[in-house]
Amino acid sequence: MKNEHAISNNVFQKSLSEFLQGRTWVAYNASAYCLGEADVFFFASRKEAEGFVAQGPGGQYKIIYANSIAELFNQLPYGKEVASRLIIINQSLKINFMNLENINYLKENLKYNGFGENLYADLEKHIQQGLPEFVLKMQHEFNGQKMDAILFFRKSEQSENYFFNKYDAVLSNDAGTFEQSFYLNRGQGVTLKEAFNLLQGRAVYKEMVNRAGDKYKAWIELDFKQKENGSYKIKQYHHNYGYDLEATLQSFPIRELQNDQQKEALLLSLQKGNRQSVTMTVDGRDQLFFVQANPQFKTLSIYDKGAVRPLSFEQKNELMVPNSEERTKLNGEVVKTADDLPEKEIKSKDAGETKEIKDISEKTPTKTGEEKTKAEKKTEAVKELLPKTQNPNGKGLRA
Repeated sequence: MKNEHAISNNVFQKSLSEFLQGRTWVAYNASAYCLGEADVFFFASRKEAEGFVAQGPGGQYKIIYANSIAELFNQLPYGKEVASRLIIINQSLKINFMNLENINYLKENLKYNGFGENLYADLEKHIQQGLPEFVLKMQHEFNGQKMDAILFFRKSEQSENYFFNKYDAVLSNDAGTFEQSFYLNRGQGVTLKEAFNLLQGRAVYKEMVNRAGDKYKAWIELDFKQKENGSYKIKQYHHNYGYDLEATLQSFPIRELQNDQQKEALLLSLQKGNRQSVTMTVDGRDQLFFVQANPQFKTLSIYDKGAVRPLSFEQKNELMVPNSEERTKLNGEVVKTADDLPEKEIKSKDAGETKEIKDISEKTPTKTGEEKTKAEKKTEAVKELLPKTQNPNGKGLRA
């Protein structure tokens, strides 16, 4: 037929490669009988394809959309010679189709789990080699700290498909080197940023799957005192454990909770295990603090504006909202206020560490010998921590 084309083998190979790169708009020379690589061009958008044709490359070009080899050749008219050749290479094309779908699926896995797009080229190369298993390596930096990741891929014994089963994360900092294996369920699991937060000692709120296949949500954190098969044991705090993050946040004068959108962003950030900046109003001034979820002790860990020094039990209690019920009860547990501090030493549960706090009545009198009022004693600790002037850059969320 007059409109039929002979299509070279190179076009088949080029098509597969271009579709993998997301270039799905095709401009081909409709006036040429034999279509070679020089007659078929691929673009990421229709606008790019139209711009190419408008420049007048020579010949009569047509533009079509296709995201697979099958879809491309359904739109390209070809004669019996090409049809017979398609039958001969049909098995090869089937493998390529499966590879293409599998590669796109694995790319989504990488993207969802926070590995970005830098590994795409290596992923395609290893799958085309057909090895039974392979690994990919990358390094990422979070807050100035470098973390290495080793990703493991294995070919199915029942098909040509590959699966992303697990990755090892290795964090090295001033405190030492920490390693952990994170397993994925159908390509989903702990993200790379969440792995960093867990290795930093923070807790993450995740959807889990039990042995029966039922889904549930729980806070998880690493137990750095116990290892199993080379990885730290994972502690879980389920819903019935009684930790309510939103209610805990409401116990403090956090400005971001007054805006629904900011509150949602704050909750999501803390659930991912981030140490998050917040603004609290103290003595009529907005002050910057950093908070992180502490499900084990059903509270918040609060840090000063440098995000390094944690507040003591007494200082945290001073920040709580003035409502007496909220000040004395947190997640159903009685919390002592500054008025209740005994004369003897007491132990703080802040951040899971045991600390000694002296009764405020034991403080050395001032040089003038004046007696401090009860209210002054109560707020002294937190005032010493706060900056003297307002921090203009103290607002906003930080991942």
